[in-house]
Amino acid sequence: MDPTSALTMMEVAVLVQDRAAHVLYANPAARALFGLVETESRRLESSDPECRVFAADDTPIPDDQFPAAVAVRTGQPVRDVVVGIDRRSGGGRAWVLLSCYPRAGA
Repeated sequence: MDPTSALTMMEVAVLVQDRAAHVLYANPAARALFGLVETESRRLESSDPECRVFAADDTPIPDDQFPAAVAVRTGQPVRDVVVGIDRRSGGGRAWVLLSCYPRAGA
């Protein structure tokens, strides 16, 4: 089985982004979380105004403090951060436990 097939079957949301926060891959669970269809996933970015992200205290997370941005900037994983994500489809806010891992040498 190739890795993409395994990611497709997972019930855990997986996003792969480049250093500029462009989504390279979103598995079905991630697309469902954000309320996207497959063709929209490549348009999703952390800085997307329709995709607002909140800290556990319900305050907006600035782009430079978003866990993925911190992981890229520091080169260190950011684990187990509670964030609220406003779904693009108007589906309300989802609270998730987020971990971000920078790829070594990327």
